[in-house]
Amino acid sequence: MVNLLLTVQNKFLFIIVDAINENDSDGFGNQISAFINKIADYSRAKIVVSCRNEYYKERFRKYLVEKVNIPVFEFDLKEQHYTSTAINRIIKTYSNHFNYSGNISLAVKSVLSEQLLLLRIFFEVNKDSNADVYSIRKHEIFAQYIEKLKQNNREYLETVLDTVTDFMIHSDNYDEISITDLEKTGITSGDIRKTVNSGILLSKKLVFHKGTIARNEKEVVYFVFDEMRDYCLARQILLNNISAYNVDGESVIEKLKQLKATGASCTEGVIHYCYVFFKTDELVSKLGQTEKMCNSILDLYRIPEGGERKSYWSMRYKEEFQNLGLRIILTSGLELTDFEITYIQDCLRKDPYEDGGMFFDTMLDGTLYGGIYNLDIYLGILFGLKNKDAILNTFHTISARNNMDDRFIPEDFIKYYNELSDSERKLQIQKIAELFLLCFKLHDKDKQEELEDFFYNLPTHDKVQNDMILEMRIACGLEVKDYE
Repeated sequence: MVNLLLTVQNKFLFIIVDAINENDSDGFGNQISAFINKIADYSRAKIVVSCRNEYYKERFRKYLVEKVNIPVFEFDLKEQHYTSTAINRIIKTYSNHFNYSGNISLAVKSVLSEQLLLLRIFFEVNKDSNADVYSIRKHEIFAQYIEKLKQNNREYLETVLDTVTDFMIHSDNYDEISITDLEKTGITSGDIRKTVNSGILLSKKLVFHKGTIARNEKEVVYFVFDEMRDYCLARQILLNNISAYNVDGESVIEKLKQLKATGASCTEGVIHYCYVFFKTDELVSKLGQTEKMCNSILDLYRIPEGGERKSYWSMRYKEEFQNLGLRIILTSGLELTDFEITYIQDCLRKDPYEDGGMFFDTMLDGTLYGGIYNLDIYLGILFGLKNKDAILNTFHTISARNNMDDRFIPEDFIKYYNELSDSERKLQIQKIAELFLLCFKLHDKDKQEELEDFFYNLPTHDKVQNDMILEMRIACGLEVKDYE
């Protein structure tokens, strides 16, 4: 009847199923497929389903695409970007509302525009401030936000937060905790209400359950921002395994392996923030465990020997790292260490096609926007591969965006060079451009000539080109008299 009425009215019914990665129950994938197939029988009904990127391919794509009876349109939100005008408008509006008058670097603006809840938390933390912000580390922002809330709610917020995360960890349910269960632990309804109302940390909702006569609904508490949830869970796992003089890293690693094995919705975030802790904690460093514990986490994603794959890149560029070890390292906002560089080089050596282009873009963005990474670091890692084929296989992936509308590499090297005012960063662009012209040729001959005319006529051309030749020869182990 509804379908008929909608047909007459020339209207559609849209059913939106949001954040399906938050449902860890057995059989949910098959249930969502069956539901979609049932609704697909009605011509005027359309379904929109959302899922976090890291869970979509592994856990849900087969249920949402392969097991449904209708054509599916897949839209990757992370591959869409606000324009610079929109980003600046958002930042200006929030700055005015929270009375923030400092300067925010382009690199930080880019990160904040990708997660609007993170943007809100950032401005909550920096309310009434004029501090300039040139880099951002999410774990520090989350810690500052919790501390800010505790200033007003010190007597109960930390207790509620610890109880909620402890319950989730011990029950292996990371979606929610019923208010009844929370009250059984001694948390009062008043403290729950004040915590929920104190910010965008926790919220509550009513969940309906069928199949029961006596009670068919319950009130639950859940984290508003799943990345904040992941941080808080990691924090609680660590607190449960830390004393004043010791860190039981092995127990933490075992818990992370358990999360990964079960495919829990919080897995990647919890692993990320545990990694950041092991890398930055003073006690871990004092015990000499930093490299060991970080490598134990990276081992969860390390490409095994003999696990090299042939290219399946086929010019399909991704906007985030597919290797989660690389994603953890290069989104933490922390300077690279030797063991991390070794891990990066191992990935680039074994499978450059998966993440080589994204790795270059990360370093390029650091040069363009003043981030923590830059193209000099990229060149150091590239030449550190110490093998001509490995270097060239990695280096040629910088053109992975050539089929994208918003960015053309290396065709845009001239634009990047001219836009930068800092001579050191201009030199980084020139080094990459000169090295590219030494190693490759573009399909577009006019663009090739344009690049050569521009960079070969710079006053520093001879020196930069000779430096790149020397660096490449040293990296490849070539003798000075060998002109291969």
